[in-house]
Amino acid sequence: MNRKLFSLAIIFLLSFTITLQAREQPGRVKTEILKAVVRIELPPGENGFTPIGTGFLVSREVAIEGTLTRKTFLVTNKHILGDWNAADGNIADYHDWINVYLYRTTAASGLYHKPLKIILKDKDGKPLRKVKIHPNPVIDVGIIALDEELSPSNDIDLVSFDVDDLLPFNGISTWFAGIGDQVFVMGYPLGMSSLQNNYPIVKPGYIASPPGEEFVVNYPCKNRKNELVNTRIAGRILAVDGLIAAGNSGGPVVLPVETKTLRDPKINQLRRSSEATKTFVIGVVSSVLGHSGVNIAYSSDYILFLIEQYVTDQNAK
Repeated sequence: MNRKLFSLAIIFLLSFTITLQAREQPGRVKTEILKAVVRIELPPGENGFTPIGTGFLVSREVAIEGTLTRKTFLVTNKHILGDWNAADGNIADYHDWINVYLYRTTAASGLYHKPLKIILKDKDGKPLRKVKIHPNPVIDVGIIALDEELSPSNDIDLVSFDVDDLLPFNGISTWFAGIGDQVFVMGYPLGMSSLQNNYPIVKPGYIASPPGEEFVVNYPCKNRKNELVNTRIAGRILAVDGLIAAGNSGGPVVLPVETKTLRDPKINQLRRSSEATKTFVIGVVSSVLGHSGVNIAYSSDYILFLIEQYVTDQNAK
């Protein structure tokens, strides 16, 4: 091989290696998990405007009536499912349905997503058994067990978080995450999304409250009568500092994929985590507190509780 051909071969190999490395870069949030986050459209309001929200899919192996199967749940907020607000603390009227934009494996129309209508209540106006909301009136978390929505005929490209990806409230600090650390919020602020795939927007935020320490919020909130009343929310809540807009409600708060270090005060030396942080879900976005820039995220503990409750109820039939 002459020198010129050798040089061209080296340049080709280097460019191939650089391209390959670029493709292998994991990023702070892995692209493949975007499909676990879905756009939700609510029934149009009196003004004809269609409200937008967010949900995400979580799955786990469950034994129901002696049969082991993997069950998938849509996680979102109570206020996405009905007329919940923190002041009244209940849902007086569930939406008849919501449209959930699940991803599909083919794109005959050029779009890798399709809306599927999920019915929420029966003819008497009561929520269906597959709909579960947290019993604590101020915890803005609900789930829907997906069944016929995931049938093969719907051509669903199913990606979900496993329950092991939901990091409990008291476990966040064990992954070297604390006050001031960056997190990411995934969702559809103001309805924004990628056109062909309907991927969510990933926005950065920062943990603003001590993980593992229960948080309390006192703020004025309008009730169903449009009266402004003082409202108190307390529990396993994370305060997240960041610009999060309408449409993000119901989206996951995740830890970035990275290897972290901290200084151990006992030995005054840096400690390094033994592996890169998984894309853990630490909570679900609910709302922003006025103009403070601080957002309420309810801990993943509440999601895990509802999934366990669903499985218990199914086996008690």
